[in-house]
Amino acid sequence: MGMHDGHRERMRERYMQYGGDAFSKHEFVEMILYYCYPRQDTNEMAHRLLDAFGGSVTRLVFSDPKTIAKLGGISERAAMLFSLIGESNRIMDIEKWDKAIVLDNTAVAGEYAKSYLHGLNVEKLYVVSMDNAYRVRSCTNAVTGTVVSAQLEMRRLVEIAVNNKAANIMLMHNHPSGIAKPSYEDIAMTSKACEALKPIGIELYDHIIVAGENYFSFRKNELINKIKGEMSDE
Repeated sequence: MGMHDGHRERMRERYMQYGGDAFSKHEFVEMILYYCYPRQDTNEMAHRLLDAFGGSVTRLVFSDPKTIAKLGGISERAAMLFSLIGESNRIMDIEKWDKAIVLDNTAVAGEYAKSYLHGLNVEKLYVVSMDNAYRVRSCTNAVTGTVVSAQLEMRRLVEIAVNNKAANIMLMHNHPSGIAKPSYEDIAMTSKACEALKPIGIELYDHIIVAGENYFSFRKNELINKIKGEMSDE
């Protein structure tokens, strides 16, 4: 058994006995790398990888595989493993919600949105279809890209709403910049969404922007009512 083999075996034994609490962040990353680099010293690799993501395991695992591989200098196979860990965490966070959850409360709706969008380094926009009592019928990923507010097609929005027999719609997307404040494009897109849904008798209930641990609700901040009021004045 070589020096690295002995070190790895001691690390595995420590994990089996004490769990993750016995490890620093770089040791945790180092152990994950074992499964892609069976014969290399992954200690330095783990330090370099963490440094590339500001020392944040969260930023690391919620990045896309190509970004992880490029910034961290690791193989795409290893990068995919970290990305799968992030996706697994996100799926578990989403699974805590009953499909019939009622989103008639901003605090609940904000936490619901965070479950889908927290920690992502790429922008995503979801369309949440709800019934008359604001029970969730479906949550659809409508856009993934760099400028989601500009890319949501109203035809796609109407299609999702109609196919899911929605009475109310909630939009939710993230700002990877960490700033929970709507841009001009976000406001313009929300206005277009209200206009597109109105002729088919479906209400835009809210639009929530997630940024880090924070979120911004158009409804709570009276922007939805303001937009609808401006539409009535036209």
